[in-house]
Amino acid sequence: MAQTLGEQLDEVQEAISRALKGQSVEIGDRRVEMPNLLRLQNLRKELLIEIAKYGRDYIPGSSRKPLPRKARIVFG
Repeated sequence: MAQTLGEQLDEVQEAISRALKGQSVEIGDRRVEMPNLLRLQNLRKELLIEIAKYGRDYIPGSSRKPLPRKARIVFG
């Protein structure tokens, strides 16, 4: 099943936390060791950019277009 951008970000955040504790990390079928922390941080940065653009619930590669982003401004 395809993951949303938000789900991907949650996994990357968790992997970074474990890597900082000096543990190896498994993401799906891949094993990531401590030296790849920079790669994980770059992936997190890219995901945050995509989430800002498309929203946390967007599934990359899906035929469904991203939902329009709505902003609510409250004064007072």
